[in-house]
Amino acid sequence: MPEAETMRRRSRSISECFAVLTDVRTGNHKLHKLHDMLVIALCATICGAESYYDFETFGQCREEWLRRFLGLELPNGIPSHDTFNRTFRSLDPGLFECCFRTWIDDVRATMQREVLKASPAPRREVVAVDGKALRSVPTESGNVPYMVSAWASEQELVIGQVRTDEKSNEITAIPQLLALLALEGCIVTVDAAGCQRRIVSAIRARGADYVIGLKGNQPTMLDEVSLLFEDALRANPSAFRSHTTLDKQGGRTEERTCHQTDALGWFEDLPQWDGLRSVCRVRSVRTSGGVTSEEIRYYISSLPVDPAESLRAIRSHWGIENKLHWILDVQFGEDGSRVRNADAAQNLNVIRKVAVDLLRRDRTTRHTFKKKRRIMMWKDEMLQHIIIGR
Repeated sequence: MPEAETMRRRSRSISECFAVLTDVRTGNHKLHKLHDMLVIALCATICGAESYYDFETFGQCREEWLRRFLGLELPNGIPSHDTFNRTFRSLDPGLFECCFRTWIDDVRATMQREVLKASPAPRREVVAVDGKALRSVPTESGNVPYMVSAWASEQELVIGQVRTDEKSNEITAIPQLLALLALEGCIVTVDAAGCQRRIVSAIRARGADYVIGLKGNQPTMLDEVSLLFEDALRANPSAFRSHTTLDKQGGRTEERTCHQTDALGWFEDLPQWDGLRSVCRVRSVRTSGGVTSEEIRYYISSLPVDPAESLRAIRSHWGIENKLHWILDVQFGEDGSRVRNADAAQNLNVIRKVAVDLLRRDRTTRHTFKKKRRIMMWKDEMLQHIIIGR
């Protein structure tokens, strides 16, 4: 058996990782097996389902295939949309999320073994942390709950998530998420909302470095850093190192220049920011359709001065927006979901992210994400392969 195939076989299946879920349903509410319902929901989501009605319809259309090829028992046929609704509302979202992390940790370990085989000295993993609103869920306070996710940029996998409670926000949720993750040796990136001392300390406590955006929520630091680059860069350019990249795509060009320095003796609050070693300025110049625009962004970091590595981490952060949040909104219709219960919305968010991770791991085709989902819808054997690996 080829070694790569052996590695894949060592990974626990989704069913094994989610087997510890506690089924709190009672009496007639347990006519349908929880495992069967989760598999139907996942398969349907991969194939384009966006609602409980879609789950029911998918199951009815694929009942024979679900029994024959995926081994579902379906002792009382296909669950109704109401049954799916009740079940996803009743599942403990914390335990459901724990099962997801167990599965994804196993996937990451398998992928890492393959990476190490191909390259004994791979690049450091960049883990982007960012929040996405669950817009469909109403709350008494009017605050929209957020799912704060961690995205492994090199592997393009969601590796963990937590939901903010009704009276909280991303700032309190990020340390909770970090505490759940294995981050030793990683570079953690967070947008400016996460530029907080306790978040910096939480990252360092996990053995990771950080690159964090700096904006108006830290006004004094922002003023001092921007003044540093405006004045000192002209007066003493040797104190800074720089790296420039140029991208050309679809008639648009973008030049990015990162200047970085570790000359921070002027910063009085330096001891209060755990591990702070350098600051960066990224100047982006975009030209499209003959129109040129410029944007300047600032970052704080625990990395030593290496503008090429820092710029790579900064650019990797946008993967969580472009390759996860955009996918969930545009292709999985998450923002248009009619699910109003917060626990159900969180559990369905996990199902969607499992679907995203499975589709990204699939290497049998080189099609776009959208076309892959259509192929899964049309070809049973492809859907079977992505779910059970054969």
